[in-house]
Amino acid sequence: MLGDGHPQLAAVLLAHLDPVMAADILRELSVDTRGEVVRRIANLDRVTSDSVARVSAVLDQEIARRELRPGHSATPRGAESAAAIVNQLGDVELLRDIEARDDEAAERIRQKMFRFDDLARLDARSMQRLMAAVDTREVALALKSASPEVEHRIFTNLSKRDGALVTEEREALGPTPRREVEEAQRRILDAVHDLLVDEEIHLDDPGGELV
Repeated sequence: MLGDGHPQLAAVLLAHLDPVMAADILRELSVDTRGEVVRRIANLDRVTSDSVARVSAVLDQEIARRELRPGHSATPRGAESAAAIVNQLGDVELLRDIEARDDEAAERIRQKMFRFDDLARLDARSMQRLMAAVDTREVALALKSASPEVEHRIFTNLSKRDGALVTEEREALGPTPRREVEEAQRRILDAVHDLLVDEEIHLDDPGGELV
């Protein structure tokens, strides 16, 4: 039903669904439609009651025609909903497709998909690859407000020499404006994004099956 309709209608509906269910539905859509729908979800900062009423009317008509029952709705969360759906899909090409259509929407999704504290989810090999891709001063600056878990994960995967360099540079920095620390963390997250898209690093999957 959604594949035959306008992408905006699908976006409003899927933003109201549980991300797991929304991802299952997206898998049934064409690749082009999938990217356009997720892009539109990311841009749903606010859905007016009139918009919801129009979508509801269209869905009611279609559901009645197909003899389906309407489902539960909730408040959409824009980029957060889009990021959760993309995470569920595990489709790196999807974010590339959205980026080609709408840089700003892709960036909002990316920010919701992975935060600095999520570095603790990188496996050892991925963390080593990331540390090789970023400057030690950048790491030292970013660690100024990192969680103990992230700090431990980083130092565990640094060589003794690089670990000593990061420690020395962090101490030399002294009190640092939070904005500068957050900018360093964002640059590291940009490196994470690029490596994830290129499939050079991977996230630990606590729920994954061990083989």
